[in-house]
Amino acid sequence: MAIIISDPLFHNQVPWTGSEHSVFMNGKRLLLDIHHHAMETLSLPNFSDMTYLHRNKRIFTAAIENNKLREQSADETIDMMCNEHNIWNYANEIPTSPWKSVMSLPRKLSLKKINNEWILIQQVIPSFQTLRKESVVFVNKTITKEETLGFAGQVFEMELMFQPPLTGESGIKLAVGNNHFLKMSYNAQHQQMAIDRSQTNASFSKIFASINRAVAPVQLKNGKLKWHIYFDKCIAEIYVNDGEAVFTTQIFPEENENNIQLFSIEGQAIFDYLNFWKLKTIW
Repeated sequence: MAIIISDPLFHNQVPWTGSEHSVFMNGKRLLLDIHHHAMETLSLPNFSDMTYLHRNKRIFTAAIENNKLREQSADETIDMMCNEHNIWNYANEIPTSPWKSVMSLPRKLSLKKINNEWILIQQVIPSFQTLRKESVVFVNKTITKEETLGFAGQVFEMELMFQPPLTGESGIKLAVGNNHFLKMSYNAQHQQMAIDRSQTNASFSKIFASINRAVAPVQLKNGKLKWHIYFDKCIAEIYVNDGEAVFTTQIFPEENENNIQLFSIEGQAIFDYLNFWKLKTIW
């Protein structure tokens, strides 16, 4: 059958072919039960360094085939996928040693129909929650300009829900310090979410510095937005509205660039809650 895969970041559609129970992408097979959705649209809302640079209409570059990655639990076997967080254009220039790349968190894949369009949902596998330490929670915060939270770090998981103002950008900044930060924002007027790393350290590579922003259409749900963020030193993964869209980016902050700020450029942004977990090491 033929499936039309829509890349919402670059507003185009790419035909792919698949078998009765599969979709093939870049030679890799997704084990998704979509045989009854022939000729419909399957949207792949994943916005990473690889997609942003190459505009290559793929979910992932260098993805591991998901039928080789399975998580066993008492109730189910979960099909999942990982991808590589790097591109060859600047892979050997990034300021890390000895390793020059890292894989994404394993992601559980599923399908959801929204407004007559099939969306590929990506969520971090449930067993990752075993790495959580004690939570730190902030509730009912109203932001009119900027506020630094009483939580700092470079290895954590967080979940937040907020109501953005009707105009202007609002959101959160990570790895704040030395006039550097990674900005995640939403503009309700344009119904767009953006990830901006232009204010992070990019002196090691002109190519890396030139790839500094990704924007995607995102709909509010009852006037609110939910973000689930995983930050691990140099990688940020942002899962929007329970995995309906996913952003991934690399940054390379100094050790003391670890503050977190909420901001709103125009009007009030109301944060219902922010839940943080510092994470245990896997070693």
